[in-house]
Amino acid sequence: MDMGETGISLARFSELIAEINHATGQPGAWTRALRAITDSLGGHHGCLVTAQGGRRYMIASTTEGLRDSYNEHYGRIDPFAAVLESALTAMVLTGSELIPPDGGRRHPFYTGWAAPHELGDGVFARLATPGSWIAVYPRADRNLDRLLAERLLRLFLPHLDHALGIAARLADAVIDRDLALSVLDRHRHGLALVSGCGRVDYANPAALAILGAGDGLRLGALARLESNDPAVSSRLRRLLAAAAQTGSSNAAARLLIPRDRDRLPLTVSILPLCPGSQESPRRAALMVIVDPEREEPGGRETLRELYGLTRAESQVAFEVLRGSGLASVAEELYISVNTARTHLRQVFAKTGTCRQAELVRLLSCVLSGAGQFADGRRAGAGQNANVQLPG
Repeated sequence: MDMGETGISLARFSELIAEINHATGQPGAWTRALRAITDSLGGHHGCLVTAQGGRRYMIASTTEGLRDSYNEHYGRIDPFAAVLESALTAMVLTGSELIPPDGGRRHPFYTGWAAPHELGDGVFARLATPGSWIAVYPRADRNLDRLLAERLLRLFLPHLDHALGIAARLADAVIDRDLALSVLDRHRHGLALVSGCGRVDYANPAALAILGAGDGLRLGALARLESNDPAVSSRLRRLLAAAAQTGSSNAAARLLIPRDRDRLPLTVSILPLCPGSQESPRRAALMVIVDPEREEPGGRETLRELYGLTRAESQVAFEVLRGSGLASVAEELYISVNTARTHLRQVFAKTGTCRQAELVRLLSCVLSGAGQFADGRRAGAGQNANVQLPG
């Protein structure tokens, strides 16, 4: 099509396409893109509607009030929607062609939404993207140049479809990322994504708590991992560099991180990510940090839920799991040895075990799985998920 037939220059058209493309990665930029399109058609307001999660949703309009009121209520009663969703792709229609003017003006959609915003008889075009269309409205007392609107909209539609497709894929990627982070954030052990130079790019709440305490591991300059022991720090850096740079499973490593005050050392496992992706510009290793002195969160509650143990029975079972003898269990819980023995027999019966060693093996296996993630009642307790690390 000759650009002279559209009434806009090639340079201006290029600017409009750039605005549309910019909106793919910046949701707020849709408003600017829509305003530019609306102005090029001589319109008053414009709207872009699409389907998200099976629901009709206005992703942008030239004013927030227009968009918000549509999404909150009027989108559900939009009389143009059903007609547009069955219209031919790229067909440009006016509102009066979609809905008879007399009937349309009595509809609550018109009286409650269109009229208060001074929207006249607009032009509509269905996009190839399912459930999507663009609408441009003149002021209530004016009309758009139908021929000009049709010519311009047909030029814009392929670019709008392309931008909507990219935006939808980016939105899905963000959702997938957030879901993955929510899993990591709820893990009871410390999890960190670390670059080859030892910089922590992400740490879940459990890892942040360990690093924040500064006992054994801490964050140094530029968010790089450091140990209290310089020799351990040096070895840790070498192992992280090997895991991040090679991506080979052979680079997996484990080491103990000593702590002060006679505390048990931290256990660190370093696992390469994305084996074989040597071309990736962002190589990292997963570091799992286990504090052996940290009590299993919700362990007693888990045993009660799974095996129907009473509170006293779950306390006895948990103390046995920690390696305490029956006399120590009785002393710890302020009960007699006979009472502790009675509780233990009930635990054996309810768990289908016969000996303490068998009980410990069973409960260790069960809790190592059931207790890896905090449930909704305990998730992120005392910590904020997705905390930004220092730069």
